[in-house]
Amino acid sequence: MKLYVHWLEMTGLISTDDIATITDSLNIPESLLKTFITTKGTTVCTFETGEESESVRINIPEEGYGRVTLRGGFFDAFPAQSIRDFKDFMYSRKGNCLRLDVSFKDTSGYLNFEDYFRMSRLDNYLDYLVGSTVVCRKRKIREVPDSNNRQGVPDLHANHRLIHYGDANAKQFAKFYQCPDGINKFEITLKDKAQAKVLLNAYDISNMNAFNELAKGALVKAINFITPVSKRGKRPVQIESYRKFLGSEVKPIKWTEHCPEKQRLNKLESLLKFREKIFKQLWSCIPMFDIPEHDIEALLLEVKMRLVSQEAVV
Repeated sequence: MKLYVHWLEMTGLISTDDIATITDSLNIPESLLKTFITTKGTTVCTFETGEESESVRINIPEEGYGRVTLRGGFFDAFPAQSIRDFKDFMYSRKGNCLRLDVSFKDTSGYLNFEDYFRMSRLDNYLDYLVGSTVVCRKRKIREVPDSNNRQGVPDLHANHRLIHYGDANAKQFAKFYQCPDGINKFEITLKDKAQAKVLLNAYDISNMNAFNELAKGALVKAINFITPVSKRGKRPVQIESYRKFLGSEVKPIKWTEHCPEKQRLNKLESLLKFREKIFKQLWSCIPMFDIPEHDIEALLLEVKMRLVSQEAVV
């Protein structure tokens, strides 16, 4: 498998004085940039690789956050180019990652497009697919899915040998398609800033093991292919070709383990839901049992006293 970044879009508090730093971090001659200024005063610099007219685009407004987009053509033209210095510089300028694409190219020939097309068909895809980009099995599909609103159903493009998993405007989606050279590949797109930062923080061209393992976990989190027998037995076992493609059995990434901020938010959300449930039960009991006001006060006091005594024990 060949695993590599294939799209990167980042923002940051950058100015025209930083253009040289950005181009230097990407090993692009600044003299090859095409520069113009829009009617709104935004400075735009583009770099052309031959495959795309805008393989690199730098947008720098007069005020606020600028944006740098590295498209697929840039990574295709310069596969050995590291993005470490670039992403470190953007993060140092209070930046964020708006989009990160990671490609997983099947250079060993384990994946057969027709097999995965068949597993992704509407009539039987639930027998083989799990992940955040496919429909929840407990939810009924009320409308006919289409390219703009897939509702968790794979969008098949037989003529283009392309399968979309997940909505294009979602925080995470995946694609499986055949490249012009005939090799099949999966690609995931992350638009969640925290998730993208987890992967980018692990990016180190001198040792990509951590990045590769996290990226594989992110792929399996988005789309995983399992045997129908294992699903019924609640034992998610990856099908043989997918497991060989990944190199081993890979478990879905648990983003909260890598994002402490999200862990705290999840706990807070759970606490708020729990509190709402408790209050609903309490208010429903008051008229049901005709509890007088002084008993309500006594109940609240007892709760408070128990909390105090619990803190004393701790």
